[in-house]
Amino acid sequence: MHSPMSEALIEAKPEPTHHRDRASRRTEAESFRTAMQSALLEFEPDQRTVDLLGQEHHHGTWIGPRLLDIANRIRNQGGSEDDYRRWVMSSYLWRDYTSSTSDSAAAQRRTLASSWDKSETSLPFDLADALPALYDRIASALWVGRSGSRNREVALAFVRFCWEHNCFTRTISSYELSKRTAGLSPATVGRALLDLINLGLLFKIERTDRRASKRSTCRYQVNLRWTDPKSVLKPPKGNHVTEARNTCKYSLPHLRDNAGQDDLWSSRGLGLTAGRVYVVLADEPATVREISERAGVSDGQARRAVAKLADHALAGTIPGRPARYFKVETPLYAIADMLGCAGYVDHVIDQTEARQQANRIGYPSAYSRRSTTA
Repeated sequence: MHSPMSEALIEAKPEPTHHRDRASRRTEAESFRTAMQSALLEFEPDQRTVDLLGQEHHHGTWIGPRLLDIANRIRNQGGSEDDYRRWVMSSYLWRDYTSSTSDSAAAQRRTLASSWDKSETSLPFDLADALPALYDRIASALWVGRSGSRNREVALAFVRFCWEHNCFTRTISSYELSKRTAGLSPATVGRALLDLINLGLLFKIERTDRRASKRSTCRYQVNLRWTDPKSVLKPPKGNHVTEARNTCKYSLPHLRDNAGQDDLWSSRGLGLTAGRVYVVLADEPATVREISERAGVSDGQARRAVAKLADHALAGTIPGRPARYFKVETPLYAIADMLGCAGYVDHVIDQTEARQQANRIGYPSAYSRRSTTA
């Protein structure tokens, strides 16, 4: 039995389907938000909360984070659990979710209740602040070992992807993520994702669409409170890195707008570790130990990288015991042309997209919106 308010909202919102065009769904969402704003309730949430309630639910994604955000906002505005349930269950977001998910009614009720319970102890966060802060922690962490630079590159690429799409939970394939790295192959990205899960930076979440597919697409959630565990990968014996190992800052809003630089730091060029060391080099000469502390790499990695940079006129050397190194401002595109790696990253991306297209043609059922399990 619906209350008069609920009946008014239900009448104002037709049953959602996933076959209508985007323009009509946007129009219906706008009319629904207007209906919700005009409803006479004892508790009236702010405009941002109303907008969240009127959004579409993206098929194949978990609604939990959205409900937690809404629960936090309603609780912070003085609303009760009854207010939270009334507004959510009468919203377009909830009806769109219940009409598209394969979750049972009991599971839907548990999700609704658990989001309110978690909001009591959780701290609300703003992705606009949380993602850049996480990006800086990843960039300045200690990533040593043979796979350290690879894992760091994939972690930064994943956070950049989340920044662009304003999310922290995402279903993505290693193919798609590889196109956002410096020429890493999908297989290499897949191995890096497994390492990031083991390091606690990513969580692998069960996909709610339950599609029967052997694709590399998985659902991941970023740990927004991840911190450097002091030794992301155990450094070699005898290598001691201080807490102040990194003095450079990275800025997430300035994404990959480095024309030609990715090619130089790809596997065809000088490598990811050389790129990390180049970033922290300065006009003032520094020892290998100081460079390793700033770049978050081991002494051995820093020594090999700076020697490679010096061989290609990107670093200068002051002999001595110990030797000191400084940055040389040589055009990076010129070095990339000399090494023959210019355009390599774009070439790898084109190959990956061609492979994706071939997979879509060869295995259409794996890419359909809903795969049958029969």
